[in-house]
Amino acid sequence: MNSIFLRLRPYQTPEDYFRESLEEQEGVPFKVQPYAELEARFKQIREHLQEQPIRVDGDFFRMFHRRDGFFCLLRKGMDRMIEVGAIAQEKTDEVLERLYDHVPQALTNNVYFTINSYYRTLGRTCTATFLPCPARQEKNIRWLNACYVDIDVGRFGCENEFLLGKYCPELLPDDLDEKIPGEKRLTWEQALLLAMILEEQGTIPPVSVYARSGRGIYLFWLLEPVKFHYGKHWILTNYKACNRALVDSIRGNAGLPLLPGDYLATDGARILRIPSSIHTSTGTRVCYWPSRLDDVTPERIYTLEQMMNFLQVKDATPSPDSPAVTIFKRAAAPFSTPARANGVKASMKYRLADAEKLFRERLIKKGKRYHSLRTMALFHLYAGTEEAEAVKHLEKLAHFCRPPYPTKGEVNDIPVRKIVECAYHDEDKRPFLFSNQVLTKFWNTDKETAERLELRVLRPPTAGKLNVMSDKEKELRRRREALLRLEPENHSLTELLAMMKRKKYRLSETTLRSDLKALEEAGLILRSNRKGGRPRKAKQ
Repeated sequence: MNSIFLRLRPYQTPEDYFRESLEEQEGVPFKVQPYAELEARFKQIREHLQEQPIRVDGDFFRMFHRRDGFFCLLRKGMDRMIEVGAIAQEKTDEVLERLYDHVPQALTNNVYFTINSYYRTLGRTCTATFLPCPARQEKNIRWLNACYVDIDVGRFGCENEFLLGKYCPELLPDDLDEKIPGEKRLTWEQALLLAMILEEQGTIPPVSVYARSGRGIYLFWLLEPVKFHYGKHWILTNYKACNRALVDSIRGNAGLPLLPGDYLATDGARILRIPSSIHTSTGTRVCYWPSRLDDVTPERIYTLEQMMNFLQVKDATPSPDSPAVTIFKRAAAPFSTPARANGVKASMKYRLADAEKLFRERLIKKGKRYHSLRTMALFHLYAGTEEAEAVKHLEKLAHFCRPPYPTKGEVNDIPVRKIVECAYHDEDKRPFLFSNQVLTKFWNTDKETAERLELRVLRPPTAGKLNVMSDKEKELRRRREALLRLEPENHSLTELLAMMKRKKYRLSETTLRSDLKALEEAGLILRSNRKGGRPRKAKQ
């Protein structure tokens, strides 16, 4: 294709573009369109994207999220993004139906979804929708589903710019607003045509999904889902490099970009608008084509390697000969690394110990008894406690509630055994993340209570951290207590050194002097015997 057709004149409509590209050919009495196939395909896609869908269905999300995991929904608020929630792939249809029935505003204006899938949520729920809160961070990605480009056009810097730019481009002068780059003064139809020209020319791979985003357009290249783990960081590096290469391709070289692709929109946690959502600045609804996986031709679904080869992206995968990168260091002692299995058990045991103190202080009042016992059951579950032992422990603690649980004559009090059984055998159980601050607020733990009970983890921010002695400090304290029991006022330094060694304390004379000085400064001893010499012989 001739490179002269890579650029449209300012405000030149696609119809004018195709009309002016007609050519005269020998033996043909009329002008011929050399780009007839491109014109037909452009009009077909544009016709689909001009639709105004009222609702989004599960087929759209399954087009991107084809494996297990969660995708996230967010919507734009006055000054921040508001979390709608995370939806499990297998529950997409029922959750969408519930949202449309009870919280339709969550899917109406300026709503976004995550392109890639996540393996977990944050555990706590969103207040408005009762959906789990999204864990929308790259380290939580499970599947990479599509490469993408966000093309931001339709900006003319005047009132009703969308209508003027679409229907009356001749009314828009070139000098509307010098702050707006010229390449952004395109309608979405012009941007779509330019993208399809680049596609036909082979500058970018054939696009899988086109979208009209309200002002601009999105382009997607669906991937065979790429399984990702944060330990294999090079997978995400390759994915981001493909997105950057796509942006570079559509922007062109030199100082005159062909299309204003968003340089910042290359990450793995990106959110883009969902179909049927209203772009409030233009009053139009977002539309995708195709909107279901069955309408995407198999040739337009790529592997990540195919995208890298097409875009000539350098592979960041380390060679087999390179030394393995150590992600986690070996733990110095059991229960000393909270991010690992033993560390998770240790953190649950800390919470169990703190919560048990609250129970025994009779601070668990009516209205919080059931949820407190269920939370304790989950602590036991993740701490690896046997079910029977958990039942026995919680039945004992339930008597310390105010009033004791279950209350005599109260038919709604679920037996403790059933609470533990549900926690241990719930078929719909998912990983549950506990927040110490949320638990502290739930149990109304104040600074005075935390200090009085010496709580270790369930402490409000005002209480600060509990000073816990290290093993070295504990050993130092035991040694000085043993030295104090020897009545050091009555013995010389040499005698004390020999006596301490007989008690299996391996210490030098310097260490002994340091311990004696510390005891003196604490006011525990007053040494007056400074005599030296050999230790006395034991009596026969």
